[in-house]
Amino acid sequence: MDINNMIKSLSSKIADRIKTILSISDMIPGSYNQVYCKCGKPTCWCYKEDKGHPARRITWYENGKYRTKAIPQKDVQWIKFATENYKKYKKNLKILIMLNDNLIECLKKHSKE
Repeated sequence: MDINNMIKSLSSKIADRIKTILSISDMIPGSYNQVYCKCGKPTCWCYKEDKGHPARRITWYENGKYRTKAIPQKDVQWIKFATENYKKYKKNLKILIMLNDNLIECLKKHSKE
């Protein structure tokens, strides 16, 4: 493929990737997890069991530290949806950056021809 066709192809792929990124909404950075915690009460069933009470959490990285927040049961589906959307966004952004870098290299080659 000649350099002009490569540039056109990369430009088209970049435009498609931007459309994909812009179509992603309701994003929250972080990961949803369900963990099990023991309450510490000697009379509770969890005191003698291996697993404790289920707790839903979202964890994210902010200002050089990991943060964690408890999630109420009613928000679990939305949090899962929003964190998955953020993962899709990051994946597509990574690909967009790679395509853009390739386009820049092709444009540099084009200027030398």
